[in-house]
Amino acid sequence: MDAQERDLEEIYNQIKQYEPFKPIPIFEVYLSAFSILITITLFWFPFLMEEAKSAGSLKLYGNLLEIMPQHWWAFVFALAALLKAFGLMFRFNNLRIAGLLVSAALYALIAFFFAMDYPNIGMIQFTCMAVFSLAAVFVVKHTTIRN
Repeated sequence: MDAQERDLEEIYNQIKQYEPFKPIPIFEVYLSAFSILITITLFWFPFLMEEAKSAGSLKLYGNLLEIMPQHWWAFVFALAALLKAFGLMFRFNNLRIAGLLVSAALYALIAFFFAMDYPNIGMIQFTCMAVFSLAAVFVVKHTTIRN
């Protein structure tokens, strides 16, 4: 009986120490990469929005420039990316949530301006990104890049 009790106690201790595997937040990683690429693009081409506004292709860029200059948009996208990235790397869920909320606000605003100009695929894309950014807030504690 002693061997069986030791085996049961060992099994109990293994179950007690078990931590479930947390999946990688793929969408959050995608949003971080997207924000980083937008930041690089906006810094690399400092007159991108102004030139697009002048070309008259979309009112989107003019509307965005009325809110703030292009370099500030780059900083806001960088902030969103860094909040999510540092939160993921150092397990600060509050930073991740803040980054997702900033992303959701950015993408919702861009989707709104797309809709005001002319509803198109960009509006659908940014609407989905905003909605799923908000949805990702509720699964932050269940995901990580480090197990």
